[in-house]
Amino acid sequence: MRKIIPVVAAGATTLALAGTTFGYANLNKSVTLSVDGQTSQVSTSADTVAALLKSKGIEVTSHDVVAPNLDVKVEEGTRVAVQFGRQVTFTVDGAKQTIWTTALTVDEALSALAVDLAGAQLSTSRSSTIGRQGLAIIIATEKTVLIIDAGKKRTITTTGQTLADALAAAKITVDHDDKLSASPNARLLDGSKFTFTRVDIKSKTKKV
Repeated sequence: MRKIIPVVAAGATTLALAGTTFGYANLNKSVTLSVDGQTSQVSTSADTVAALLKSKGIEVTSHDVVAPNLDVKVEEGTRVAVQFGRQVTFTVDGAKQTIWTTALTVDEALSALAVDLAGAQLSTSRSSTIGRQGLAIIIATEKTVLIIDAGKKRTITTTGQTLADALAAAKITVDHDDKLSASPNARLLDGSKFTFTRVDIKSKTKKV
């Protein structure tokens, strides 16, 4: 009997270890994790989405989007997506506004603006990516203005910001004697109307 005891003990130890391994395998689940469009398969023992993200060192704020919600239970095959928020500052014809967006490119972020951007000039390419640090974008919209030059109506289309820009686009040179209906620094608005009058002063000497 003394020779049997060690054998039984060893068998019990083996079963205990096997049970532990089986239990550990059951705790781990394979899930799909997507962060800003980058997808990977991860193994986790986390019970919730929040616990999963914490275990992977992913911190989220109120500006970020997580699907499903943080308190949802994680099961085998769960798909979790995280889109980080980015701060984008738009300056449109001199007017500045800042938004938070999960867009990854400038083109996607522009959809948040209620502005007609046909023909507009941007300080960066529409295909440029927006990093986690955010981005500042300057936009000059296309405007159609009317300049009455010596009684003749001239329609000018420009992305310029001032009357001086519109005059330059029309190739009108203004000197100190000429008259404008507004200051050269006047801001351009779509549909604006201006009058330009050229004044030439000449001296004439007559001998009597």
